[in-house]
Amino acid sequence: MTSLPWGTLPPLLTKRQTAKFYHVNERTIDRWLKDQTLPANAKFVRGGRVYFRTQVLMEDIESDTNAGGGNHE
Repeated sequence: MTSLPWGTLPPLLTKRQTAKFYHVNERTIDRWLKDQTLPANAKFVRGGRVYFRTQVLMEDIESDTNAGGGNHE
């Protein structure tokens, strides 16, 4: 499997790519959505498929880092 460097991420990620982005299992992404750990506006549905907005995820990580958070671990 190839890694997803920060500079080359597409604007929308699949659940699998999102899991790789956070270095977690895909089921963790499901749990984070249910628990509202991930921002609700990160999720995007197109044609019945679920994607995640890369920019929203990166902004959420950055805001957690700046605030001394880290609720994604």
